[in-house]
Amino acid sequence: MPEHTIPETLIEQIRSGKAALVVGAGIGVPSWKQMLERMTKALETRGREGDDVATKDVEKLLHKGSLVRAVGFLARALGEETCDRIVEEMWASPAETPALPKILATLPFRHIWTTFPGDVIEHALETQSPADWPSARVVTYQELGELSPRRRTLVKMLGNFDTYVVTPNSVRRALSRAVDLKDYARKLYVEGSLVFVGFRYGDPDLSALLDRVFGMFEPPRGTHYFLGAGVGPVTVDELMADHHIEVVNLQGRGGDEVAERSVTEWLETLRDTCKSAGVTLLQARPDADDAEGWIALLGESGDEGAEARDALDLIERKGRDSKDWESVIEVLLGRIEHAGDGPDRAQLLLQLGEVYETGLGDLPRAFEAVTTACQVAPEDDAAAAMAERLAAATGGWADLVSEASSIATDATNPKIASLWWARLGSWYAMRLDRIDYALPSLRRALELDPSNGAAYKALAEAYRKQQKWADLADTLRAHAEIEQNTQSKVDLLLGLGDLLESQLAASAKAVEVYQQAADLDDTSDDALAALERLYRRDERWANLAKVLDRRAEISEANGDPGRAAALRRELGTMRAEKLGDLEGAIARYEGAVASNGSDAAALKSLVDLYDKTGRTDDYLRTMERLAQVAPEGEKLATLRKLAAELEDRDPERAAAAYDKLLSADPNADDAYRGLERVLEAQESWHKLVNLYARHISAAKTPAQRVELYLAAAKIYEAKLEDHIKAIESLLNVVAID
Repeated sequence: MPEHTIPETLIEQIRSGKAALVVGAGIGVPSWKQMLERMTKALETRGREGDDVATKDVEKLLHKGSLVRAVGFLARALGEETCDRIVEEMWASPAETPALPKILATLPFRHIWTTFPGDVIEHALETQSPADWPSARVVTYQELGELSPRRRTLVKMLGNFDTYVVTPNSVRRALSRAVDLKDYARKLYVEGSLVFVGFRYGDPDLSALLDRVFGMFEPPRGTHYFLGAGVGPVTVDELMADHHIEVVNLQGRGGDEVAERSVTEWLETLRDTCKSAGVTLLQARPDADDAEGWIALLGESGDEGAEARDALDLIERKGRDSKDWESVIEVLLGRIEHAGDGPDRAQLLLQLGEVYETGLGDLPRAFEAVTTACQVAPEDDAAAAMAERLAAATGGWADLVSEASSIATDATNPKIASLWWARLGSWYAMRLDRIDYALPSLRRALELDPSNGAAYKALAEAYRKQQKWADLADTLRAHAEIEQNTQSKVDLLLGLGDLLESQLAASAKAVEVYQQAADLDDTSDDALAALERLYRRDERWANLAKVLDRRAEISEANGDPGRAAALRRELGTMRAEKLGDLEGAIARYEGAVASNGSDAAALKSLVDLYDKTGRTDDYLRTMERLAQVAPEGEKLATLRKLAAELEDRDPERAAAAYDKLLSADPNADDAYRGLERVLEAQESWHKLVNLYARHISAAKTPAQRVELYLAAAKIYEAKLEDHIKAIESLLNVVAID
C-alpha cells in the first residue's frame, strides 16, 4: 500500500472542529453518469416526437462529460416526477453498506456535508461509528437555523429525496432562500478545511456546490483537499485557482477499482493519523466555550452541574461584553429548558426578551419570550408591563389580549386573576377600542377583587371615553373608598369633585367631596382652591373665611409670606365687611403684620379697625408703624394725623412725630406750628426759640416771619429773660417792615 502523507494543518483543523468532510455520490452506489444514462434511456423509450434526436444529443453530452448540461435538459424533458423516481430507484439503500461509507463513519469530523440524497451515509454513521462517539444529527439545508457547530452533524447540502435540488435553476431557487446555509457554509469554506470525497470533476452536485454555494463567498484563507484519481492538470489548476482546493491525485482512473482502493487507503491513513494525534469525537468535558455541551450537563447534580452553571455564566458574560447575542441567547434558552416552571423560568424568559429586543432588535421574538414569561409567572407585574410595551411597539395587541384572556381564565388565585382581567379590560378599551369587551372584563376583575385599584382606574377611563359621567362618578367614588394611599385618594376625590361640578352640575355634592379631600390632606391647595371658588360663588362667607385662613397658613409654611399676608388682608376685610366680625378681622390683619411688618395695607386696615373698636393705644401704636412703612405719598398724611392724635395724649411721641414730619418735609408750616405748640406746653423754651429760628428760615412770606420774630422776642423777654435776644428779634421785625 502506498504511503500517504496527511498535512498537519488538516489534522489540527479536524481537531478544532474547523474541517468538514464533503461527500458526493461516489460512495459505492451508481455514479452520476450511470444515473443520467438511465434517465436518457427513459427519454429514448418514452416515444414522443423528437425524443430520438434529443436522446442522441444527450448521449453526446454524456460522452463529452457535460453532465451539468445533460441533467438540466433531462430534468426539463422528463419532468421532476420521473427524474425523482429514477433517482430514488438508482440510489436506494443497498442491502449492505458499501466500504467507503463505513470508513467515513470512523473519521473524527464534526461536520459531514453530503450532496447524496439517500440514507447510506446516515446508516453508516449509526452502525459503523465508534461506540463512544456521539450520534450525528441529520439536517437538510432548510434546517440549519438551530444547528450547533460543535455537535457531530450530517448536513444534506442539496436536500433528501423529498427536497433534492441539483439542476442549476433548482439550486439557484432553493439556495437563494437558504440564508442559514450560507452563513454556516461560509465560515468553514473561508476559515476551515474541506475534504472532498466521492466526486468526479464535472459531477452536477459538485458543480452545484462550487458554483452556486461556494461561488458566493470570498476566497478561502486555508487549503481544501479533493480526493481524485487521474485528474488532469487543467482541472488541478482550475480548482486551486478558483477555490484553493488542492487535488490529492491518487492511483487509478475515474471510478475504477484501483481509484476506489486508493481513496479508501488515503482515508484509512487519515483515520490512523488522527488517532495517533489524539483527535477523537469522544469528549468527556465540553470546551470552555461549548455552550451546548455545558447546557447538556445542567441537569446533573453535584460538582458537574455546578461546573456547568459556572461555565455558562462565563460564556454569557463574554457574549454580553462582546455583543455576541446569539451566544447569550443560546445560554438563556438552555437555562430555560432546565429551569422548570415558576419565577426562575420567568426571569430567564424576561432576560431572553430583553436580549432579543435590545441586542438583536427582534421585537416579535422578544414579545413571544415575554408573553411566555407572563404565562409561567402571571404574578410578575414587570413581565406584564414589558409585554404591554412590546405589544405597543409591534402592534401585537390582538395576540396580547388573547394571552391575557387565557391567563385570566386559568389563574386560580383570585387577586392574580383580577389583575389580568383588569389589564385585559384596559387593553380592550384603550388599545383596541372595544368598550363592549372591556366593561365585562373590568367588572369581572372587581368581582374577583373589590380592592383592585387598577380595575377601577381602567373602568373610569372607559366611562370617560364614553362620556358616561354618572357611571364615572360612581366608579371614582367606589375607587376612593377602597384606596389606601392618602395622596391617591385625595386625587380621586378631586377628580370626582371636578366631575360633579363641571359635568353633573352638582355643586353641593362637589363641595362635600372637596371637603373630604381637604380633611384628608389639609395642605391640598387644589382642594382648598376648589372650595374657595365655590364658597365665593355662593357667598358662604363663614366657610370661605376658614378656607382663606388655612390657605394663608399653608402659604406661610411654604415660604411665601407675601401670599400669606395678602390672604390675611383679604380675610380681615371679609370678616369686617361681610361678617361684621371686627375682632376676627383685627386678628387676621395682626397675623398679616406679624408675618410682614412692612405690610402697609394691613397696618392701614388695623388703624381703621382699632379706631372703630376704640382701642386707642393700639390705634396710635399701629399708626406709628404705618408712618414708618407707608409709601412716600401717604407717609406725610399719616405723620400729620399721628402727631395731631398724640398732641393731647402724649406730647413726647407727638414731638417725635412732628420731627419725623419735618425731616420728611422741612417746609411743612403746620408741622412747625404743631411742634411749637407741644414745646410751649412742655415749657421747653430753648427748644422752642431754636424751632422758631428754623421756622423763620422756612417761612415763605414776610408776614409769617414778622409773626415768628415777635413770638420769639416774647419768649426771650418773658421766659428766658434774654433782653438782648428779644431786642434782636424786634429789630428783625423792624427791618422787615
